[in-house]
Amino acid sequence: MQDDQGDPNVNNGDDVFVAPPDADGFDSVDLEPPPAWPKVVGIISIVMGALNECCGVLSGGMALAAPAMLRNAEQSGAMEGGFPPIVMNPPALNMALLAIGLGWAIVLIVAGVMTVSRKAQGRKLHLIWAAGAVVLTIASIYIQLQVQAEIAQWIQDNPDATFSQQQSQGGPIGMFIGIAIAVLLGFAWPAFCLLWFGVAKKRPEVGADETI
Repeated sequence: MQDDQGDPNVNNGDDVFVAPPDADGFDSVDLEPPPAWPKVVGIISIVMGALNECCGVLSGGMALAAPAMLRNAEQSGAMEGGFPPIVMNPPALNMALLAIGLGWAIVLIVAGVMTVSRKAQGRKLHLIWAAGAVVLTIASIYIQLQVQAEIAQWIQDNPDATFSQQQSQGGPIGMFIGIAIAVLLGFAWPAFCLLWFGVAKKRPEVGADETI
């Protein structure tokens, strides 16, 4: 008689039965697909960070080049009456905020890369970035309102200047459009990140220590 005691798959009257493994050597396990939102949110953050970086570089370059361009226009006689002093000498705080914004855009890009990679640190970095972005946006809008108020006062005191006449034709529409864009770009994505990652802390795929 063949001895079956060495075969773990044969039941010799014991209560324990060991089922044979699958063809691949593993038992069948139903695995749920990982959530897709980390990649979507991460990609959007990377794109937004890149756009903020490009806009910051362009704004900083224009702010640095504008005084020389305006001075040449004044000397050539194309713009009579001069320009508001604050236009010729942008506030140092405004330039500082632009520099900080460039660095903060890199933080958003890094947060996006971490989230795409399903790293839990991406959530924390998004929350840090969003809180800082709100503060930077509020400070930037406040400075711009101060700048616009000073320009408006200069226009009122120098109505015959070419700059004043051009601004009077356009009215305050340009200022309102600029503020609306700043509010949209400055608050929309930070608000989403604060709500999404703040509430998402309770989700299993976000609560892990290493991956999401």
